[in-house]
Amino acid sequence: MSLPDPDRSTRSLARGVLVVRWVALGWMMILAAAGTRDFDHPFVAWIAVGIAGAWTVYLTADQNRDQRRRNLTADLVIACALILISGYVVPSGAVLGGSSFLATAYPVSAVLAWGVRGGPKAGSLAGAAAGLSLALSRPVNGVSFGSLLRPEIQSLATGIVLYVVSGLAVGLVSRLLQRSADELRVATLEAIRQRERVARLAERESMARHIHDSVLQTLAMIHKRAKEIAASRRVDRTGIEEVADMAADQEVALRGLILREPVEVATGARSLRDGLERAARVVNGLKVEVSTVGALFMEAQAAESIASAVAQLLQNVANHAGTDSATVFAEVDDGALSVTVRDDGAGFDYDPSFLHQQGKMGLEKSVIGRVEDIGGSVRVQSSPGAGTMVEIKVPVQRD
Repeated sequence: MSLPDPDRSTRSLARGVLVVRWVALGWMMILAAAGTRDFDHPFVAWIAVGIAGAWTVYLTADQNRDQRRRNLTADLVIACALILISGYVVPSGAVLGGSSFLATAYPVSAVLAWGVRGGPKAGSLAGAAAGLSLALSRPVNGVSFGSLLRPEIQSLATGIVLYVVSGLAVGLVSRLLQRSADELRVATLEAIRQRERVARLAERESMARHIHDSVLQTLAMIHKRAKEIAASRRVDRTGIEEVADMAADQEVALRGLILREPVEVATGARSLRDGLERAARVVNGLKVEVSTVGALFMEAQAAESIASAVAQLLQNVANHAGTDSATVFAEVDDGALSVTVRDDGAGFDYDPSFLHQQGKMGLEKSVIGRVEDIGGSVRVQSSPGAGTMVEIKVPVQRD
């Protein structure tokens, strides 16, 4: 689970402002080309367009530049200068004639950038600065404030309000997106912590089950057997070797448990590997080697059914195969879970109909029935003197 980028929303808004900047620059160039003959100072107008173009290219070359404080300040200074120059290059009184202003929307991009970077307060102040420049463009154009008529005052006020509202609105949106990103980040961190906690608890529970099912029971058996040997008046070499072998087996089991890599536990899932190892430990008089490709997490009920079926197969080996060892191997291949139980015992002729007639239905009920209930199948391969192999196959869903 990856953490969300808290600055992603700010960068997205900044890219939007850059698009506005380029569109405004293009429109400013069109107005400069169309009004050159009417300008009192066409050369100054084109210098202003060149400065705006160079500045836009500079910011585009590194899109993080327009978020740096010194560049934001320079951007606002350039925007205010463009507004004043727009009043300077046109004939006196032209700003009141309703003709298109040279700078038009370009200064808005600076106001928006301040809103994105600094929030609603910074955006509003930048808008106020642009609005002040808009008001000062009247005297620069030779129009005194005292000569402004009511409609002209309303038009000026509307322009100032638009600058301020633009910065305020974008600032609010920027703060809202940043707050949402921060909340999402906190929620993601909490989810990661909870997931790690669940994984640790599941691993601890798995280890506790291993220790309880195997180590503690064996230690109790070792204790009991050692007491019997100590109470005996003679040295029982066989008993001592038996106790030593049990201790050695548990040493191996504990080392494997400690060195096992931790795995992620899906919600509602259970490790089939743990179930198979428990099934192998409950069969007396049989040494079982369990090998799996991974922890094999699956739906809890299915894992329990397969482990119970394997336990029954191992008990059959202990009761009838005439051998003291068996192997269990499990893996997922081609979308199916395969669990194989093998022994090198006496073997038998597997005839389901004959076994059914003889009333020997343990394999059918305890193994085949359990596996078929979860959508799987069982294949038995055995012959007298050649041991037995039972393969359980269950389809699994891939993530």
